[in-house]
Amino acid sequence: MKIVNQHKVINKCFILLATILIANASYAKQNCNTKAQASTPNSRFELISNGSEVKDKDTGLIWQRCSLGQTYSNNKCVGEAKKYTWQKALYAVKTLSDNSGKNYRLPNIKELSSIVEQRCDHPAINIVANSIKHLFITLC
Repeated sequence: MKIVNQHKVINKCFILLATILIANASYAKQNCNTKAQASTPNSRFELISNGSEVKDKDTGLIWQRCSLGQTYSNNKCVGEAKKYTWQKALYAVKTLSDNSGKNYRLPNIKELSSIVEQRCDHPAINIVANSIKHLFITLC
């Protein structure tokens, strides 16, 4: 039985951020305790693909900065983020993978927790990893 290097597998994973049906467009602006040390510092992320994606240097994961329905333009996400049920999100990711040639899939909870920023809330993630204004669930 051949053992696959996890880092090689993770490096091939592209992660897409998408809203789920429970998301509400009226979330408050992110609040961060700037006196606390960052648990997910900005230095961990490298902008790639003209800024539309970021690579987490610690995990090797690549996160898309905008939700499905949006495009990254002039350093921000433009357009309306789409909302999905879980099953429709699975289908949307498969369609995106088929059309883009990239290996998008749903991440596991450990991968999602890798961008949690413990000093922030609304949302409690590093926003360098994405340009969000809504509650998101990751898809990759």
